[in-house]
Amino acid sequence: MRRILTWGSVLVGLVAVLLAAAVYAVVFTQGGLRFLISHLPERFGTAQVRIEQVHGTLASGVHVGQVLIDQRHVNLRLEDVYTRVHLSTLSWHTLVSPVTRIRTAYVRIKSAPPLPPAPHPQFLPWWLQIHVAHAQIGAVTLVLADGRRIEGTGLDGTVHLSHRNLRIPHLAVRIGHASYRLAATLHAARPLQLSLGGDVAWSTPRRPHWRGTVALHGTVSEFSISAHLHEPFTAAVHGRLRERNGRWRVQGELGIRRLDLQTWHHTDRFGHISAQLALAGGLEGFRIGGSVDPAGLHAGPFHVELDGRYVDGVLQARRFTLTHPASGAALAASGTARFSGGRPPRIDTLLRTADALDCELVVELRPRG
Repeated sequence: MRRILTWGSVLVGLVAVLLAAAVYAVVFTQGGLRFLISHLPERFGTAQVRIEQVHGTLASGVHVGQVLIDQRHVNLRLEDVYTRVHLSTLSWHTLVSPVTRIRTAYVRIKSAPPLPPAPHPQFLPWWLQIHVAHAQIGAVTLVLADGRRIEGTGLDGTVHLSHRNLRIPHLAVRIGHASYRLAATLHAARPLQLSLGGDVAWSTPRRPHWRGTVALHGTVSEFSISAHLHEPFTAAVHGRLRERNGRWRVQGELGIRRLDLQTWHHTDRFGHISAQLALAGGLEGFRIGGSVDPAGLHAGPFHVELDGRYVDGVLQARRFTLTHPASGAALAASGTARFSGGRPPRIDTLLRTADALDCELVVELRPRG
């Protein structure tokens, strides 16, 4: 019995030493880290994952040249990734990263048909959580299913990922001339539930500063939208945004208060303009109609209808009508307004009035002085 206990103790000690050596190799050596990465499965559920050019250690920080994730609905490529993990949290089934930095991220949305509903949608196994205290991405490119590209820079945020929820309590990003400070939550349901809100600011040289708030609630294919503009005038939009067959459409109401054209160095003859408009449309075009009251004219409200499209800085008015109910006067027009850089727009318009000869009109809006 003594010999059995002795050999048993030796065997347990040998196993403990080998296990400690394996843990040390994985955590504190680059070779151990590469061994671990090479033995990860290439497929997680419906996603295929490749991790390339791995350097560093789990203890000191991991550098990855490229991460490729190909899933039925999205293709993701991350380049020049650095992350560090608090090893003390692993025993609590939690991955805590104080900092994760990504130089560039490329995301392409696919137009794949939806899969049959899963009984219990989830982001992670029930026993695992991931917390990233400070996530940074230098540049982000999002390619939508229709081929349109959205470029963002300076993404900075905090991420909490659990079994059923993806929470981003803080996210800052810049897209073009606009900067966003948002908070978002994505809940794993069928369909996915989305909640997003925050502040938006937009400015360019020689243009007024725009500032507002936005809030979205609903599913990833249909949600309510509420937006408020605080500068350079006051406005509010309330409506719904829906996706059908890869196309987004919006329908709602727009209210405008205290719009002053002097902000753009134009005439003060119209005074403060207020409006109550209904709007509907999508990428192929939009329709706006309702009442507009330029207080400076002292003529009462006008009724306006606009059927148009806005693409790449060009506003195309397929048909614009302006009616003054009090006098019966009416005007119809069609044309384009081109916005470039910080300069005022150039407007090319064809005017039509009742029982009058059509005439072409080119308007250059210039600041005073």
